[in-house]
Amino acid sequence: WAYMTDGQALYVNYYGAGQGEVQLGSSKIHICQQTQYPYAGKVSIRLSGLEGAVHKVFLRIPFWSEKTKVQVNDRIPEEAHPGYFPLEREWTDGDTIVLDFDMALRVAPGEMGYAGKCSLYRGPLLLAYDSFYCEEQMDDTPPQLSLKKLQFVQTEPAYLSGRLFYLKNGNKPLILCDMQAAGTSGTSYTTWLPSDGI
Repeated sequence: WAYMTDGQALYVNYYGAGQGEVQLGSSKIHICQQTQYPYAGKVSIRLSGLEGAVHKVFLRIPFWSEKTKVQVNDRIPEEAHPGYFPLEREWTDGDTIVLDFDMALRVAPGEMGYAGKCSLYRGPLLLAYDSFYCEEQMDDTPPQLSLKKLQFVQTEPAYLSGRLFYLKNGNKPLILCDMQAAGTSGTSYTTWLPSDGI
């Protein structure tokens, strides 16, 4: 499912560092990805084995990436909308496709018992509040989010596994983590965060 073909085109469904091979007609296509996705939005895909013919390559664009840019070699980047973005050209060995996904913070408002709260995403990742990573908090209660003043700052590896996400919540720092890091220290965590501006 990561890479698929229909006999005429190559479909790229998965993004992550690594290599793979697929058969497209009589050609064996080698695919090499360099990226820090899903922690960063830039993905570089190098193709080998497509040379000598016109082929289509379809790139899966996730629904959450509203402002994706796609660039082939040194050509002008194109805007790609969610769905499958087609590239049709006469490929040469070593052609490189660069995707730049929109990694803006996204809010999913809560309903019913979770009214007044929201879940926060960055790219495909659901973020969580775990008091283990927030020494200034005296209990497990997450701080109120100021959605209009919420800004992403940086991400770095967590203490045991997963990643930490450093944000500015108004004029105060806020540390959230991905689900791989949440709860690894034995502390409780939540993905429903109290917020204003919903």
